[in-house]
Amino acid sequence: MKKVNSESGSTLFLIVTFLMPLMFLGFVFSIGLVKFYTELERNQEHLDSAVMLAAQNLPFQAKAAAVAQDYVTRKLGAAVATNLTITTASDAVLLELNETSFIPFASYFSDAAAIPYKLTSQARVTPTDMLLMVDSSSYLAPPAGSEWDSALPSWQASNVFDNLSLNPPTYFGLPSKVAMTQRCFNPVVSPLKKAAIDIYDYISSMQMNAVGVSFFPSDFGPALTFESRRVKRGGFEYDNAGLLVPEAKLEDYGFLDGGVLFSDANCGAAAEDPFLNTYALSNITGEYSSLSEYPSAECSPLPDFALDQETAFRFNDSREQCLNARDVIWTRGVRNTTADIDQVLWNARQQVDGSISVPGRGGLETSARRAVIIVAGDLPYKSGNRFPDVVTVNALNAGLAALDPDVTVDDPQDVQLYYVLFRQDGYGLNLGAGASTLAAEFASWPKAKLITGTDPQVLAEQLAAYLGLAERRVVISQ
Repeated sequence: MKKVNSESGSTLFLIVTFLMPLMFLGFVFSIGLVKFYTELERNQEHLDSAVMLAAQNLPFQAKAAAVAQDYVTRKLGAAVATNLTITTASDAVLLELNETSFIPFASYFSDAAAIPYKLTSQARVTPTDMLLMVDSSSYLAPPAGSEWDSALPSWQASNVFDNLSLNPPTYFGLPSKVAMTQRCFNPVVSPLKKAAIDIYDYISSMQMNAVGVSFFPSDFGPALTFESRRVKRGGFEYDNAGLLVPEAKLEDYGFLDGGVLFSDANCGAAAEDPFLNTYALSNITGEYSSLSEYPSAECSPLPDFALDQETAFRFNDSREQCLNARDVIWTRGVRNTTADIDQVLWNARQQVDGSISVPGRGGLETSARRAVIIVAGDLPYKSGNRFPDVVTVNALNAGLAALDPDVTVDDPQDVQLYYVLFRQDGYGLNLGAGASTLAAEFASWPKAKLITGTDPQVLAEQLAAYLGLAERRVVISQ
């Protein structure tokens, strides 16, 4: 009879007793690791999606945070969402998830069978070098001797002009104070300036943007624009000597006509009329956070905007360092000419090219977009000729070529144009088919967009939507 080898039995016993449990534990361990890393990958993907959706709502930080919280709650559950930390800025959203994962095999060795982990996802809005150009052409005020709704309480004349004892009582048969008020505030130019302020607040609230402000036409003629603020980071700043620098500059405008002196100082005086709150800048409130708050150390109390000179108001030099972009836009008076569209666009290109780099952009500096927003009260002009006059059409295309020299090439140095036509028929103007003709002209320029509207807030929101669609956002995950 053959004898059974005892060594074979010992080997089998060893496999059954020791190796099989180890193999089982290894199998369980591998399943646990797969589960752990699958959970990490899934949660990271949901976190990235949440942060991208949230960034679409910037600069509305509360809304962005609510969107992120809601998304994580729906995708990962309320229990996981309680461990989510949301940090927002005007142009960035950061999500941090501190969670634990249950590992089955760990329960064989310890009651603490969960591994803590942290996931991070951040989205930053691509910064933009952007110039806001605000129209102040002659068609934004009534012709000499005319008025627009001055009998209505909302457009009544400011009584501050009664203090100008040497001012002529009438202007082409119209009370001078009516004409002086309507050169500053009327049913056409006031809503346009409100829209411009809303737009400025929106684009400057994103702290990585560089934003400038310019007006057309300049006091020096239709071929020039007035650069009120260079394209740079929004808000006030201090110079090398530690002195406060105004956020925007005022064009020292004075236009004598019919014995009456029109000026931006007049507009500032009317805006600060102690007995008429109709034109006060404090009435303008928007949804966008503004960087234009007056520095309390230098601007409290805030000096008066204008001083009485008996014949007209003059700008108070003590107010200069405390001028913000809102002040300058709101107190801009209507000029007595129109601007040449080719020169407006050429000057815009130069100002965007001269933008000042914003600290903190980091790797996004080279991907910064470039754009010009024109808030206009009518169709383009050239030498007094209104679009679609052939002279103006040619001038418009020459100006567009300055912004985008080669439409077949997507060059990062090209400048996107948003032409915001803020006007409706009436008050001496009829757009007719002009707006649709202008849109057709823009159709051959990929980087030119026409936006039309009559409500300041709706128009600003519409522009914000267009800007949001054009923005590229980067996601950084850990």
